Amino acid sequence: MFLGFKKITNKITKLRNQEKIKERKNFYHDYINKGIRWKKLRFLLLKKFPYCYCCGTEAVQVHHKTYINFGKEKLDDLISVCPVCHQIIHNLILNEESITYSNAHIIQKQLLGLQL
Repeated sequence: MFLGFKKITNKITKLRNQEKIKERKNFYHDYINKGIRWKKLRFLLLKKFPYCYCCGTEAVQVHHKTYINFGKEKLDDLISVCPVCHQIIHNLILNEESITYSNAHIIQKQLLGLQL
């Protein structure tokens, strides 16, 4: 009987965690797509740094270096990027490769591999 109870509590915990993940995704989506504060911050960053941090082409997207201050970001938490470099950054993160934003050489190597 104890094992059945443990399975049930584990299932409940898993469902609660899934719900929390869903809530976080919804918050993220709403903030990035509808948030006035985010739109202003994004505009300021792209105006101040109009070129991609990694390759120097025109930047049209903004990447979070950290999510610690998500919703209350400072300009230092963000970098201006082009869509190609932004995708490369996220691919590196998904592959759990270390990224140091003080040096963009990892991303530049990835770009060279794409033979743009």
